[in-house]
Amino acid sequence: MTNDNRNYLIVGGTKGIGLAVANLLGSDHNIITTSRGGNATISWDARTAFPSDLLPERLDGLVYAPGTINLKPFARLTDDEFSEDWQINALGAVRAIRAALPALKRGHAPAIVLFSTVAVQHGMPFHSSVAMA
Repeated sequence: MTNDNRNYLIVGGTKGIGLAVANLLGSDHNIITTSRGGNATISWDARTAFPSDLLPERLDGLVYAPGTINLKPFARLTDDEFSEDWQINALGAVRAIRAALPALKRGHAPAIVLFSTVAVQHGMPFHSSVAMA
């Protein structure tokens, strides 16, 4: 396949599902990854404003796949733990989309993919916080 110079932003692109998506797209496209640490193109904590000045002028897709999980019984989860999962999993997606929107509007048939958790549908034990987010 030839490189069609499409640009994809993968939030949480250094581990798990985000890394798998980056690897699938990587040989044929330009991949920008973010992570709170590690081997990412852009270091970003989803609890803060997204550094949109580090994005290319055009994005063809955004994948939001940060991984947080706080495996505790509901009664042992603190307000701060619920808030952190909400900040990263829900508001972080809003921040990333908001920052990427101008570049996505210039993209070729742009798309946004948001990953969630199977715990939302299946009510898995100790997944209250991430399922809420």
